[in-house]
Amino acid sequence: MNDWDFDNDRRRHFRIQEQATIDYRLVTSPQGLAEEQFPSAADFNLLNELRTLDEEAETHLRRINEEDKSIAAYLRMLNRKVERIAQTLVQPEDSKGLTDITLSEGGISFLSTESLSMPATIAMRLQLLPEGSGLFCYAHIIYSQQLNDRYRIGCEFIDIDDRHRHLIARHLMESQARSRRSQQQRQSEQ
Repeated sequence: MNDWDFDNDRRRHFRIQEQATIDYRLVTSPQGLAEEQFPSAADFNLLNELRTLDEEAETHLRRINEEDKSIAAYLRMLNRKVERIAQTLVQPEDSKGLTDITLSEGGISFLSTESLSMPATIAMRLQLLPEGSGLFCYAHIIYSQQLNDRYRIGCEFIDIDDRHRHLIARHLMESQARSRRSQQQRQSEQ
């Protein structure tokens, strides 16, 4: 018997629907780091390391900005250039590698060509677009619903660390802000 309640989960977490790249592997139990399940993730790790460096550099950039705004602006511009190069290298060239997802701080649902039985645990590699930030995590499968020739798989994150939870929360806020800007732009064009 599954004690997960769809309506209760919806009230606890804000969620967005979008596309992302997702890779997963069934595991017997969440042992070790989830990234150990994906040995060939160099490009993925590059973007994550750049994100970490951005967070570490932000304090320094604020101090530099207080002393010399033009140097801070130049450093931010260099940072954007490096970020765009990295995103271009890692971004999927077409939409074939993208999957429709629904994401919240508590979990994710995604479309799959295979049914995943419950109870099961997966290791997951998730790259969020457009910024390309990504995370590795473990998740419990809480439902698997057939939709024609595909399956909607719902998962709840397991012991996700604060850094990844913060990354998801920031992505949710940025996505919501992009959606509002887009909606305002459409309204102003009418």
